[in-house]
Amino acid sequence: MGESKRYWSETATLSAPWWVVLAEQEFKLQGAIFRPDKATRILECVRDERTVAPEQVVAHREPVSMQDLRRVHTASYLARLGRYAETVPAYAVAELEIPLSVANLRAAELACGGTLRAAALAITGGRGAVHLGGGFHHAFPGHGEGFCLLHDVAVALRALLEAGGRRTAERNNRNDDTGSSTTERLPQVSRALVVDLDAHQGNGTARIFRDEPRVYTLSLHNAEIYPHPKEPSDFDVPLPAGTGDAGYQAALEQALPRALAESRLTAEGGAATEATQARPLVVLLAGVDPYYDDRLGGLALTREGLRTRTATVLRAAAQHMLPVLVVLAGGYARNAETQYQLHADTLREAAAHWS
Repeated sequence: MGESKRYWSETATLSAPWWVVLAEQEFKLQGAIFRPDKATRILECVRDERTVAPEQVVAHREPVSMQDLRRVHTASYLARLGRYAETVPAYAVAELEIPLSVANLRAAELACGGTLRAAALAITGGRGAVHLGGGFHHAFPGHGEGFCLLHDVAVALRALLEAGGRRTAERNNRNDDTGSSTTERLPQVSRALVVDLDAHQGNGTARIFRDEPRVYTLSLHNAEIYPHPKEPSDFDVPLPAGTGDAGYQAALEQALPRALAESRLTAEGGAATEATQARPLVVLLAGVDPYYDDRLGGLALTREGLRTRTATVLRAAAQHMLPVLVVLAGGYARNAETQYQLHADTLREAAAHWS
């Protein structure tokens, strides 16, 4: 991590109003359109601004457990991933649309752990948390696609919906289930609203949660790009290619109140329920690929339009005292430094609304 590692604190304080989680293993993708070093580069963008205090940053090093992965992904797919990572057959790369290796599989597992940790931090007294990664919304229970091996948001939500409170976390060992285990406490989520503002529809998210009444999925996306076909979300807002700031913002301001109401998060508010101490949670996939100079998104938002969009969601959540988990999701701007600054703007908006 170079300079960033020397600057950012190794531990976070629970008295902070919000947190940033950094999963320390990066994907290794030479020549791919996906930029795997973006987390550390984003931190460099805001370092001199003091947008984020060092004690707000959590350096996360633990991959998610197999127990939690199995809540979302099929046993056959997880076994297949393990075999593919060892042998790297050509058909595996074609199926998954990402160069696969042991290192990249561990990075995906670490990303799931980082999203779970950020979600837990968001609902344990703070206003929110940002994971500088994650948002792999094209992963399905039985296969991966679109740069997405494992669905980190689904893994985190399932863990917090089904295993809130005291649970046993087993060692992540693909070869056997006899490793040691530890006991930890996780907060519990009562309901969740996933607000997916990536330019691509969250097809994996929609499929995973289509029969889960406690999770409501909202997706604003370019109607004319991958994925084809699209899985139906609870509320899809397909936008024409080339939609700019005004059209996008109008669509979001119309859709978000309805999603908050239909998800029933506004009925509960941010307080824990008396019986279980569970809290509702908003999950924001803050993809920056709606940017006008993105190579894949096909929309036409400006940098200011992206900030306004993010601020709209954070402000609405704050009005209802709802904690927010933010994950980065997509971003493929032609200029690398522009992409890092667009993601850094997400941190700047979080600081503006949560500090």
